[in-house]
Amino acid sequence: MEICKNSFCNPKCKGTIFQDNKFPPEIIDKYKNNKNGDEIVKGLIQLRKIIFKNKKSVLKDDFYEKLQDINRMKKKGAISGCTIFSIVK
Repeated sequence: MEICKNSFCNPKCKGTIFQDNKFPPEIIDKYKNNKNGDEIVKGLIQLRKIIFKNKKSVLKDDFYEKLQDINRMKKKGAISGCTIFSIVK
């Protein structure tokens, strides 16, 4: 449930790799005490570079611009879409 909450109920995708501007420090803080935290953060930074390319934002109305089924997600109560794909049925 927490994954869905963080992915679909997070205005402006704050604290996720989809957040506008710089890489969110919340992610670094979340993994700093994890055994593999450095590698996880490095991987997320690389993923963010792939997603953003040279853009400053990849969000449109708080949903990832390439996300499919946004209307279906909104009908299910989503207020944002901070994910590459969705399996909302």
